[in-house]
Amino acid sequence: VALDLATGALRWRAPAPHPLRGGPAVAGDLVAAGLLGGALLGLDAATGERRWQYELGADLPPEPASLFAPATADGADILAGNQRHFAAIDGRTGGPRWTVDPVPGGKWGQSLSAAAAGEGVVVGVFHRELGGVVAWDRVTGEQLWRLFGPPATAINAAPVIADGTVYIVNGLTEVIALELATGTPRWQVKLDPQGFDWG
Repeated sequence: VALDLATGALRWRAPAPHPLRGGPAVAGDLVAAGLLGGALLGLDAATGERRWQYELGADLPPEPASLFAPATADGADILAGNQRHFAAIDGRTGGPRWTVDPVPGGKWGQSLSAAAAGEGVVVGVFHRELGGVVAWDRVTGEQLWRLFGPPATAINAAPVIADGTVYIVNGLTEVIALELATGTPRWQVKLDPQGFDWG
């Protein structure tokens, strides 16, 4: 649904064939919205008309195909994915610039975390236990690094990129700063002594 900011009047409503999950992403005159079954819709921001549909869940069983995380806009591109198919999608055409399999063998436990893009890097989390935190080159999709283990457990908040650092927050209530280029930890702070891996 699109509303006029000045008046609250309804501008358009775009019916969806399946439940939507996460928030929409806006890239110029495009709105991208993800469906639970793994499809990403590209809608005209002025009218709500569908321009394209990209299938992130194609040929996957329902659980790994499920799309819970919101898409991320980066320039004219949309970054979106589930645990088996993450893509940098050209917002104008709906075609992929590159795709990767972020959690090979992943079958359950999707993360709600949107990917973060900045300083030429994309950072994402796609599973609450497996796969870790992953960084890719924004232009090529080449993997730069992957962080496994307890720091990467139960992350549902989007990473934040600033000044050569990526910040993550996990279900253990830890805030962790990593070097953006290498994934090397810089510091780690626990917010709640009672925090635990699924808490």
